[in-house]
Amino acid sequence: MSAGVNCIWSAAVKLNFFRRRRLPAKYAALNYFGTNNLGDEIQTIAALRFLPRVDAWADRDQLSAFLSDTTHKIILNGWFLRRPEHWPPSRCLHPLIVSFHLTRRVSDLNFSKVAPSSTVLGPKGIRYLKNHEPIGARDLDTLEQLRAAGVRAYFSGCLTLTLRAPHSPRRGEIYAVDVSDEVFAFLACHSDVPITRLTHADHDLTGQARFDRAAWLLAHYSSAKAVVTGRLHCALPCLALGTPVLFVESADDPYRFHGLRDLLRHVSEPQLLEGRYQFDLRSPTPNGNDWCVLRDQLEERCKCFIQEE
Repeated sequence: MSAGVNCIWSAAVKLNFFRRRRLPAKYAALNYFGTNNLGDEIQTIAALRFLPRVDAWADRDQLSAFLSDTTHKIILNGWFLRRPEHWPPSRCLHPLIVSFHLTRRVSDLNFSKVAPSSTVLGPKGIRYLKNHEPIGARDLDTLEQLRAAGVRAYFSGCLTLTLRAPHSPRRGEIYAVDVSDEVFAFLACHSDVPITRLTHADHDLTGQARFDRAAWLLAHYSSAKAVVTGRLHCALPCLALGTPVLFVESADDPYRFHGLRDLLRHVSEPQLLEGRYQFDLRSPTPNGNDWCVLRDQLEERCKCFIQEE
């Protein structure tokens, strides 16, 4: 065998060896900039339960800008999209699109002032979604939008339903999380124990400190006697953590709750202030368990996505 042929043969053997050798998978997770809602970080904390590690962070609002010489698996869950011009995401991201909420609102940071659905469900956006079907819609409104655009989708619920409570004793605290002053005053008058106010709003923390604060909130919810909240990403984690919760609806975009409110004990703010609700702060009964089916399906999908070649 000539030297030239020998070199070619050697190179081919090496190439096949490297093709057969499994390179370790890379994983990315969502982080957030310019948001004051710790519910975003809570959604990423839910996704982190399924990732072996985080090799890179991807900005939720600039997914098209993610660059790497290696493809990263990522669970794309949550609220999209304040910056629709950054959709679809980078080809360097291999996504599981689940618990996906497509907002109809135009954010102050949306410089184009075009509704996100117009971009995400435009020709280029639809091609991207179809390449990653089926899409798990967090709510029924998103499900309807996707199906109307010809995208194969299903109702997944929210990934925060997969959170798990640490083995710690419950204390007697009752938390009111992001409720109005009127609601808090009403609750305080109808409780024989003090009620502590908490919030998901934080304008000051950045980076890891935001995740630390979000984890702190979850730890408090998991040990609470009961929680009353106007925040979806407080109410749904409370379901997952086994904490009795009452969801008070006062948002001006209620379509994002479609399909999710049915999993919770819920009441409108006027109904609560009129006393037309069933939730005993003194002795709250356990939550229902209809949500458990969604949790189990979400866990199975995420595990299979991480394990697949």
